[in-house]
Amino acid sequence: MDETAQRKNETPQPKTISVVEAGRYFGLKRAGSYAAAARGDLPVIRVGRRLRVSVAGLERMLQEARPQRVTLEDFGQLGDDAA
Repeated sequence: MDETAQRKNETPQPKTISVVEAGRYFGLKRAGSYAAAARGDLPVIRVGRRLRVSVAGLERMLQEARPQRVTLEDFGQLGDDAA
């Protein structure tokens, strides 16, 4: 199958996904996904009353992410239990 015929058979990828779907990439549940969106941690677009997440913005955000140094204190109770 040539490349043009192959493209015709492909399902177009969505430009946006739901907040919950975006949160799933990070292991978040529904409430955590919306909290992340409210903090500005997800590239949210408002369409009417709906919130959508830009796939391109999400991919760009992941590409530009820098590794962070974390400590046990960043995990709250976990740090207290480990001592």
